[in-house]
Amino acid sequence: MIFDLIPTTIRMSTPLILTALGGIYSERSGVVNIALEGMMLMGTFGYVMGTQVSASTWLGLTIGMSFGAAIAAITFRADQIVSGVAINLLAVSVTEFLGRNATSQRVEGMTLIGGYSFIVYLTPLLVVMSEIFLFRTPYGLRLCAAGESTNVLHGLGLSRKRWQYFGVLVSGIFAAVGGCFLASEAHYFTKSNDSRTRIYRFSRGDFW
Repeated sequence: MIFDLIPTTIRMSTPLILTALGGIYSERSGVVNIALEGMMLMGTFGYVMGTQVSASTWLGLTIGMSFGAAIAAITFRADQIVSGVAINLLAVSVTEFLGRNATSQRVEGMTLIGGYSFIVYLTPLLVVMSEIFLFRTPYGLRLCAAGESTNVLHGLGLSRKRWQYFGVLVSGIFAAVGGCFLASEAHYFTKSNDSRTRIYRFSRGDFW
């Protein structure tokens, strides 16, 4: 019976891991991003809308990621806590207003490999790549320095805000991809998608 839960655990942990990765990038850059729930929800909505309009899951994924990045840009330009709460509320309101029907039309899921979406296989690779990028490359160390030691960045003549902006954008994209995955698995956009994003919300990334 335990082994029967493994496929479901792998599938449902994917958006959780992606959103957590997004929180890590933001937190490492020194920005507390509590709008990850809203970014995830907008990614879900963007995927469904883009896939319905274009009949292409790839374009739907691109639109969902763009929605997440756009929301992240708004978060960075205002007070972190206030804008984060506002964006979470705005995302719920906007998606409910634009998707007035209780359930959207059915959309196709992403490409399956062995019964799983390709994102399931991509997620562990992103975890490893993030570890290497953040702690083994000059660019990752500069991103971490934006949140830990601004004197290092100033000594290199680099802008702290630019690296923080990069961290927040990456967090928005990761969270949005997690939302796209949820929509791909459900094949619909419903109010239950909003409930699921609440389960996966992350406001901190201190575990890395």
